[in-house]
Amino acid sequence: MSGECFGGYYCTSSVTMPNPSNDGTTGEICPREEFCPNGTAAPQLCQAGYYLNSTGNDDVSDCELRAFVVLVVGMMPQLAFVLLYNSILGVKMMIPLLGITARKVNGSYEETLIL
Repeated sequence: MSGECFGGYYCTSSVTMPNPSNDGTTGEICPREEFCPNGTAAPQLCQAGYYLNSTGNDDVSDCELRAFVVLVVGMMPQLAFVLLYNSILGVKMMIPLLGITARKVNGSYEETLIL
């Protein structure tokens, strides 16, 4: 039956249902970090730099960019914070920056990071 599997599942040739769920013997729901278009015999990985954080995905367009986002969220002459966000783990951390100098330019602070 391979080739008749529903999107979001992968099926081997001995499967009897288009949406199997039997620990991978004849197929199963598409695992996390992979996608399975209609008729898939084996899960496919996203392209490098992308990921999937759920099971049952059926299209490469479901893949999301794997990235850290760094934003300066607060700025004063004596204190600056950076918000780190990891889209894979959903982890957010607010980190104070040490070794930063700031000067007022046209009514706002311009920062210079010293690493």
